[in-house]
Amino acid sequence: MAGLKYDKIVKYVIRAKCEGPLHIGSSIGGKEDVLIHPVDKSPFIQASSIAGVFRSYVEECMDIKAEVLFGADHLDNDKSTTEQQSRIRFMDAIFDLSSVKMELRPHVKIDRKTGSVFEDKFSGQKFNMEYVGEGAEFTTAFYLYVDTKETQFLEDAVKEMLGAMKAGLLQFGAKKSSGAGKIIPVSVKERSFLMSKEQDRKEWFEEESLSDTAYEEVIHKLPEVTDRKNKYTVVIKGKTEGTILVKGLSVSEFGEGVPDSENIRNAKSEYIVPGSSFRGSIRSQMEKISIYLRKGFLIDDSFGKAGENDEEGYVGNLIFEDTIIGNRKENDAVDLRHRIHIDKFTGGVFQQGLFAEKNAFGDMELEIHIADRNHPDATLGLLLFAVRDLACKVVTLGSGFATGKGFMDISEIVVSSHDKKAKITYQENVQIEDDANMIQYAMAALKEVSQ
Repeated sequence: MAGLKYDKIVKYVIRAKCEGPLHIGSSIGGKEDVLIHPVDKSPFIQASSIAGVFRSYVEECMDIKAEVLFGADHLDNDKSTTEQQSRIRFMDAIFDLSSVKMELRPHVKIDRKTGSVFEDKFSGQKFNMEYVGEGAEFTTAFYLYVDTKETQFLEDAVKEMLGAMKAGLLQFGAKKSSGAGKIIPVSVKERSFLMSKEQDRKEWFEEESLSDTAYEEVIHKLPEVTDRKNKYTVVIKGKTEGTILVKGLSVSEFGEGVPDSENIRNAKSEYIVPGSSFRGSIRSQMEKISIYLRKGFLIDDSFGKAGENDEEGYVGNLIFEDTIIGNRKENDAVDLRHRIHIDKFTGGVFQQGLFAEKNAFGDMELEIHIADRNHPDATLGLLLFAVRDLACKVVTLGSGFATGKGFMDISEIVVSSHDKKAKITYQENVQIEDDANMIQYAMAALKEVSQ
């Protein structure tokens, strides 16, 4: 902390847990592997990643300048560089191994031009990505170095950051657009050390060995933070018309009476539609609609664009959450469905062509967020067309649509934006409640938007 003037240090100790899957990529091994701590042999989040997430939130959503908290490099008149020191020091977040349950989820790279896998490479188009499962917990800490003359507004800014984390507005790691990376604090403890006091200096020297009673629990004091990142949230309520099958990587048992494939489950063994699968189905339909409307550029706005470097690529504005399918116990009791694989040339059954599937069914509540960037109003309009097609059974989820799987009975679609709300109800007739004219505004924005 050389060159930084401070006479007070505030230490925050955070206990947090994953509210969904988390992937922090490893630099060793495959890119699909989770980062493992070299000493503790447990998954962890690097301090630099934590700092990046908080800094990004401050830049996007807070009134304070990010460099005040996180520092910056300035170019002087003589073209030399002056470094402004960060006032926050983050620590690695190492997961408690006893709370960690890993997930392995299949993914596939799609060529958007052909609608199939990339053909320019012979391998690597289908890959399996490792995630830290929901419920995993860790304890980490960070330190705020301040001058007592300016301490209050800096401490308030830190608590606003933590309030945003408590509200579920921060995502860590990869696959954020598929709902991964949401981490919620369950405990936030604080301890201040005044360097002008001898006792505080002594305790600061021994701060790693201080007992829990030396800290104050402040999670209940964190401010209620409103969502300034997302402009819209779309919730689709309904149930499966029949059954659904989003195939997982493998089954947990082998032998007679067990399926060859079953619906994917999360770390809590709940049957789910992963955010990535839901995202793929909706994207495919949005692409078709955007081509018809001659608004193809909205697909990159909605789902992001890969680039040769950071300047060319950018993230989209749609985030799809994982969706739990029905009741776990009821789905555990679902009977197997036996099928055969027919050779189209001979009309006979392939050798070893008899297989069994274990499908899922039940109520579902699908959730999509639209971030306040990249034409969010037009994105909402385009998204509502695709969701309409899901309700009309033009779009299905998962595999097996030719055998009647993946169709949804939609009961209602709710669009919310801060204090405004619109609802589309599907009964005998479609009913729309939209006092704020959000849907009409979104459709007008879709019609008028241009690249």
